[in-house]
Amino acid sequence: MLIVDHCFIYNVCVPYIWVLGSCWFVLCTLYYMFCVLVYICLLLIWVMAAYRYLINRMLSLPLSKEKEKEEWNKILTIANNNKFPTHQIKKLKTQITQKNSKNVNTNQTQNKWAIFTYHSPIIRKITNLFKQTDIKIAFRNINTIRQIIRPKLQDNTQDHDKSVIYKLICKTCNKGYIG
Repeated sequence: MLIVDHCFIYNVCVPYIWVLGSCWFVLCTLYYMFCVLVYICLLLIWVMAAYRYLINRMLSLPLSKEKEKEEWNKILTIANNNKFPTHQIKKLKTQITQKNSKNVNTNQTQNKWAIFTYHSPIIRKITNLFKQTDIKIAFRNINTIRQIIRPKLQDNTQDHDKSVIYKLICKTCNKGYIG
């Protein structure tokens, strides 16, 4: 990021105030310089995002060492052609590789969880058996908010609809029962 210090203000802005004596011109000039600085900062952010994308793509694709080196040389060539400092690109690559290596290490140390439905205090005694292992215990309740909030379905069948006539046939003697 570009930082404007007090020397810039006193050496560039103050002479305009004393020589021209016009506040309007000074304010317009300051506003223009501010807009240029913001635009330059945004361009720097956009360029860094583009290089970050290229480096992430290079590191995430399953490339051989030669192809990865070729891709890295292409990224450095693009930076040199655009007059972008290569030390910034190299620094960005080391940051991304360090971040990726930290993510790999954290994924390896993830805990395993077992979920038990809590029925009674006996479940606590059962889960005490897992304390010596690397398995973490989580409890789930039988009664949930969803069961409380969800409307109950009412039985819409009439009394005369409940009577059903059916016939069961025995497979050994072929006799039937009608009920």
